[in-house]
Amino acid sequence: MKKNAKINMKNLMNFILEEADDREMEAGASGRSDDGGAKKLRDQVTFYRLGQTNDMPVTWQKFLEKFRKRTDPEYSEFLRLKEKFEE
Repeated sequence: MKKNAKINMKNLMNFILEEADDREMEAGASGRSDDGGAKKLRDQVTFYRLGQTNDMPVTWQKFLEKFRKRTDPEYSEFLRLKEKFEE
């Protein structure tokens, strides 16, 4: 990416979002049932932005809760004891 280091990422992301809009309009105008890849481009921009700010997508909250439980030693002990004493 060094070669392109002078690129303004904000402008590039805006261009990609415009491309997504164009793809969606073209797909709709031609009667296609898909969006021409517009959602995928928008998602990529969203994930890039979240990575830049070190944020987590809202949809990952349920995975975070599972991850915390899985990595919590007390919860692991609870599961071990639960399995031991349940029939």
